[in-house]
Amino acid sequence: MPTLLVLELSADQAGSFRFAAMFDFDDLPEVSAAEHEEDLAKQYELERAVISVGPSPRTLAKTWNGDMKAAVCRRPLALAKAPIAVLMLPGNPCIGGYHAELPLPLAVDECLCKEGFPVVRFDWNGTGMNFAGIQKPTQDEAITGIEARAMFEIATHLGERVCLVPWNYSGPMAGAMCAREHPAFLPKACALISLSFGYGQWEFVSRFVGQEAGDGLKEAFEFHRAVDVPTLYVFGSKDTFTPEQDVQRIINTRKDQGKGATLKVIDQSEQQMHGPEYFMMTGKEMEVGKACAEWLKGVRRDIVEANSIDA
Repeated sequence: MPTLLVLELSADQAGSFRFAAMFDFDDLPEVSAAEHEEDLAKQYELERAVISVGPSPRTLAKTWNGDMKAAVCRRPLALAKAPIAVLMLPGNPCIGGYHAELPLPLAVDECLCKEGFPVVRFDWNGTGMNFAGIQKPTQDEAITGIEARAMFEIATHLGERVCLVPWNYSGPMAGAMCAREHPAFLPKACALISLSFGYGQWEFVSRFVGQEAGDGLKEAFEFHRAVDVPTLYVFGSKDTFTPEQDVQRIINTRKDQGKGATLKVIDQSEQQMHGPEYFMMTGKEMEVGKACAEWLKGVRRDIVEANSIDA
């Protein structure tokens, strides 16, 4: 319905006069829910903090050794929860010296925060920011899985749903959390970004630990076929632990025939480095971060628009 807009104007020579115009608010361009969310991301800078995280009520005391630290990037308290928060799962706590302050997780964190995604970034107990000198690093998922779920709970306070971003070791764990048929499934998990999937590590484990352990790890990687949330796999072109053909084969066996999964292979053809540096995507960290953020913006857009239609 057209609205009568009356403006009071003054002029030095002509005195005051009235100007009336017909203004139709229906002529204004519509702003979608997704566009509104992206505007919020541009208008408000996220706040950074380091918090202490204790065990959840469901955690067994013997698996938790004191409070753990987490670096968070969060919305101002005046704003509602974000549609998607991000939980970054650390790399291998025992082999490779991976921790949350390395260039790759820092770059991904930075790029995601710039696009308005709250982030929870932490280290396993006994490593990195959670090195207390008491707890020894462990690959036992009976322990690290509990820590991951506690951090996931923190992420749910920052976002309505959570995107998991595992790095090498934590990839199989994150896959289970995003697969409805797995006991570790978390219903609020809405997306998965895998950094350096590391599928080929099962052969290394078979050779140096034992065939049974290697076969178990292989199946854990293969279980990504059951992941049924949008998924992005990011790895380097010279990463020998992440053969592109194996990743493609696994996602082709998903229930959606791979339609919900995307591969982003970072070009390392001009780099001359040691093997682990390709695995860590050294020198390409910001390229990785930007790719992750751009892809997750698309997931956020789809979720926000779907929610607005349902409402």
